Amino acid sequence: MSRDDLPVRLARSAVAEVAPGELDLFEETSAAFFAVRKAASGVPGRTEPLGMGIETVGVLVTGVALAASVEVVKHLSLQAVDAAGKRIRPQVSRWFRWRRSPTGTSPHSDADPVSAGTTDPDAVGAGAVLAALSPEELRRLREIALSRATALGLPTERAELLADAIVGGLIGAAGRTDAQSFGPGAGPAPE
Repeated sequence: MSRDDLPVRLARSAVAEVAPGELDLFEETSAAFFAVRKAASGVPGRTEPLGMGIETVGVLVTGVALAASVEVVKHLSLQAVDAAGKRIRPQVSRWFRWRRSPTGTSPHSDADPVSAGTTDPDAVGAGAVLAALSPEELRRLREIALSRATALGLPTERAELLADAIVGGLIGAAGRTDAQSFGPGAGPAPE
């Protein structure tokens, strides 16, 4: 899976809900979006917010969905890195204490604190982060998507639909079934 897979899946799902007429050109628009982003990544002063230069023609939901999904996934990635750091920090500390101890056990014994930790890469990966998102975190991700969509010129009503569709895509990607409203005024999840 490439780093662009999740944003593309989220954007495609959101476009299917918000602007299904754009699906015929989704693959081409997505390819152009990421190609231009990659080419412009090291160019100072590059100001095309959608990464494609199409904003002068009109705002396509696909470009906005891709840009908003990238922002949401970037935020999730930072959460995953933070979670991994918090999870591994105690194990590394125990390992260093073990290495300094004159009575430390063999690195291959069951008492080795690092070996006793999880070897499951998904335990702190994107799947685990998605599955563990609280309603408050989902609301924050919706705010990120909404902010990006409105900043790129999508009308508020469509931007809200797009943000809801992106969060709905995250819930689906995590295999969760607790979909609810995460918009303004949404209360806590029903028990």
